[in-house]
Amino acid sequence: MPFRSDAAILVEDSDMPEWRIGTEEMIILGYRCLRATAFYCGREWVVWFTYEIPVAAGPWKLCNLPGLILRAEDGTGDYIFECEALQHDKSLIRKYEWHYTRMKKNAWLAFEKRMYTAPFSLFGENTLIISGKKGGRLDDTWTIPYNPIELE
Repeated sequence: MPFRSDAAILVEDSDMPEWRIGTEEMIILGYRCLRATAFYCGREWVVWFTYEIPVAAGPWKLCNLPGLILRAEDGTGDYIFECEALQHDKSLIRKYEWHYTRMKKNAWLAFEKRMYTAPFSLFGENTLIISGKKGGRLDDTWTIPYNPIELE
């Protein structure tokens, strides 16, 4: 997590998108995909999934379809995920043990917003932050453009 030395784990209900599966088709990486749409976390999503890979997964929290999502785009075009390659790999999946700070969703969203709208306050006043673009030291007026993937 940026600006922190500890890791956080988000504790939230596992709500899933409620998809409307259409009939429009597209070929992605040689797989026949169908279009599906849903309103989820404050955004309208259009995804393309394939029955040929019967895994109910996709990027971010987009899941709950009868096949793998190979492309996803929100209604504004701010977020686009597209699978560029698939391969079979026999490598083991590593599981790391972290010491987590547990956060509720509303606490995480508030923290995330603060990371962007007031990043200087997360570093502390005694930290020197240099920016080549601003030509020197950053202060408490410094912000980062904020466009969260979850709007609600």
